[in-house]
Amino acid sequence: MKTMTLIYIFMLNAILSLFAFTGCTKDKVVQKDDVLSIPKTPYSGNQLKIDGYYYDLYNNKINTVRLFYRNGVVMDFSSIGDNIVEVEKNLKDSSLWEKIKGMKFMWGVFFIDGNQIKIEQWGTSSGGPLRAYVKSGTVLNDTTYNINEIYRMQNGQKTEISSINETYYYRHFTPKPDSTNTFIP
Repeated sequence: MKTMTLIYIFMLNAILSLFAFTGCTKDKVVQKDDVLSIPKTPYSGNQLKIDGYYYDLYNNKINTVRLFYRNGVVMDFSSIGDNIVEVEKNLKDSSLWEKIKGMKFMWGVFFIDGNQIKIEQWGTSSGGPLRAYVKSGTVLNDTTYNINEIYRMQNGQKTEISSINETYYYRHFTPKPDSTNTFIP
């Protein structure tokens, strides 16, 4: 009886060891966040004013707020406030900015060539890696631009292409929070 118990224990250990080294440890492919396809390039142009923020409206409420920086970094977020007073109160909230600095999907880069603008940022994700999306459009004047296309760059090719129509309006704001973040050096 004692021998039989030892054999069962030995077999159980052998099976558990086998699972530990093979079966239960499936080849995990570590998925990484997309790498931005647009390189960070300092902005020295004057096509857009950048001493404030841009916003778009949805149902007469502010939908998205976007800040551009001379170093080529862009930051945006939604739900910061329904109106100018709320937005600007939140833009001044240093505790909010400390949180934002650690949220990768709020950061990206932008590039303006002539009257064409491209903004690339990571999209939010439900547990998986973050995907980078390019929003492209036209600078209408130094206080207004329109985004009309969104897509993903994969292996040098546009994928997941969608047409959109978002118009952003400028509002002067100082002091503008800085662009310090850990995702775009």
